Amino acid sequence: MTAAALQAPGGPVAPESRYPLPNPSPGSILAGKVAGYAEDVAVRMEQNSHAEAGAWVMTPAARQPAWRESGTFAAAPEQHVLASTREDKSTSDLYLTAVARVRDAYAVQEMQLQEAEREASNAWSVAGLARYRKLGQKLESVRKRIKAFEACAEGKVCVHRFACPTCGQMHDSPPLTCNQRTCPACVPKLRAQNIAKVLELLERVDDRRQKAGERTPRWRFLTLTMRSMPDFLPMRRFMAKAFGKLIRHRFWTKNVRAAVVCWETTHTAAGWHVHVHALIDAFLPRDVVVRAWSKVTDGLGQDVGVHISEPKGGRKSIARELAKYIAKDLGGAGAEATTAWGVAGTPHRLAEFLNGSFRWRTLRTYGDCYAVSDSAKDGGSLQCDECGVGFEYLATVWLTIEELEAQRSARRAKQVPADGSATPAAP
Repeated sequence: MTAAALQAPGGPVAPESRYPLPNPSPGSILAGKVAGYAEDVAVRMEQNSHAEAGAWVMTPAARQPAWRESGTFAAAPEQHVLASTREDKSTSDLYLTAVARVRDAYAVQEMQLQEAEREASNAWSVAGLARYRKLGQKLESVRKRIKAFEACAEGKVCVHRFACPTCGQMHDSPPLTCNQRTCPACVPKLRAQNIAKVLELLERVDDRRQKAGERTPRWRFLTLTMRSMPDFLPMRRFMAKAFGKLIRHRFWTKNVRAAVVCWETTHTAAGWHVHVHALIDAFLPRDVVVRAWSKVTDGLGQDVGVHISEPKGGRKSIARELAKYIAKDLGGAGAEATTAWGVAGTPHRLAEFLNGSFRWRTLRTYGDCYAVSDSAKDGGSLQCDECGVGFEYLATVWLTIEELEAQRSARRAKQVPADGSATPAAP
């Protein structure tokens, strides 16, 4: 990658009209499912204007959005007196804007993959056939993600169902969501899970060092950046290649015994900006890191692109500081301009990120952190309590909370009769 491929700050932005959105777009169709919600908001606003002065504090029930209460966009929420117009906007307009923007981005991504698949099907070569099959698998995976995102946006949960092949006993997995970084409902949960994951890694490294009679790790934050580029995928690959060279450098292999690395992506007026946040157990002189980073990036990683600092607080604060970059809000939900900050500024820009980050691991471990993460993997399978035989996968369904509770209640009532005796399951 040469310096000519870079885009200067404030430079021209390429047009994004090659893949026009359908008319009406999927995002507008999804937003149309909540047409009655805006009318209900207006009614509540009118009630709020006539409310008493002491009624400015909302009850916990009133803070719950309608799509969380009913599990669907189509149902109208209950009448509540809201505290202000900002509360209405935060629970309806902003959420629907983010959901519609992500759905439009998925539509652009699907069109791009379909076009690439048609081009690959016309290539009369072994490589063309392999690319055609690979694109078909990716397109199928993207369509599954779209279905999961739409269901999660409507307040549904995912349940994996299993059955014993011998006695027919049923087993359901815990309720899950789509767990996509683009989903506005899943971002807080993903952030909490990543913090817990990093904290567990640090604690496991401490235990491993104590059992071996070695020193306790002394962690330091390392941030590596470089100049922005106009395209996301070339910059991500360039940064990955440069960081791969860096960790094979002699000073890294000799001094860094453990590391947890997070990849962050932002978009500014200068273009795409991919950078590395690492938590390392080593003392590295900054001038040495600057020379090595400048060398592996062909001079694009400038002196200001390396930052080393001492973490503040205990293990939990360190894990929170590092893991926040993994599930960081992509931003730009309300921005329409192509030069606006935030990955989700436009559907086409978000689609570029979705294509370039497909199955991209943004959390990686090295050294002792990799050893403890690899040993923590559990390869066991779920088995039936009665037969001792492993369960077999049946299907994956998306249900509302009410439907899930109703099915579980019906199953419990069928297995436990009125006299309290256990009923054997049907073969």
